[in-house]
Amino acid sequence: MASTAPFAEIWTVADEYRIIQVLANLLSNAAKYSHAGGVVEVSVTVLTNAYRIGVKDSGRGIPENFREKMFQAFVQADSSDTREKGGTGLGLRITQALLNAHGSQLDYQSVEGVGTEFFFSLQFIGANNP
Repeated sequence: MASTAPFAEIWTVADEYRIIQVLANLLSNAAKYSHAGGVVEVSVTVLTNAYRIGVKDSGRGIPENFREKMFQAFVQADSSDTREKGGTGLGLRITQALLNAHGSQLDYQSVEGVGTEFFFSLQFIGANNP
């Protein structure tokens, strides 16, 4: 259940450099796969005992039949020689490994022709209400 109550501070235990790496990769992918002039949205939702962080693009979406391969190394939804976007197919796999080390996992929701949101959660250890 999400909360709309404001918090002055909420703490989590995480390697700040690795979480920055996670966010940088998700933002980079969202920008890369959004249509020209498209919007990239970042959201942070406070759940009962965790943050849910989401990064949403305005790209063409990911086919549902690709879900089981999504986080495998060296795999891309469009792996043809003529694909529009470059990359090694390692970014999401590395991102998932970094999040797993934090007790979290990367997941996504996608609608073909509309876009994709990647998201993860980080547990909090305390809060200070304003």
